[in-house]
Amino acid sequence: MLYQSILLIDDDKDDQDRFLAALGSLTQVIQCTVRADAEEALAQLETKAILADLIFLDLMMPGMDGQRFLYELKKRKSLRHIPLFVLCSSYNARMVTDLKALEALVVLSKPDTLRELKLILKTIL
Repeated sequence: MLYQSILLIDDDKDDQDRFLAALGSLTQVIQCTVRADAEEALAQLETKAILADLIFLDLMMPGMDGQRFLYELKKRKSLRHIPLFVLCSSYNARMVTDLKALEALVVLSKPDTLRELKLILKTIL
């Protein structure tokens, strides 16, 4: 498997649970760390308290939002290589353009069902 550790940054507990359930149904090999606070996650990535081969990032969060996290991540030479998938409830073409300019790998709509999320994760992983 290409990825061994995933970081999910999402402040919504239901979305966290859905993500973990979908991932767990696909593989038991990949470790997933969940953080609800983007600023905390960034600090832990910098100190290597969290290791991540791939990041899934919610865009709309209190405090440091997903776009700011992405900007800050890509400024750090030691972290900029980590592929990042942005998950958002709604977005527009300009937002996608802005996120791509910040080097988001993919911008995805948050799936409504566990089945849809499983299909997305299966494709990515």
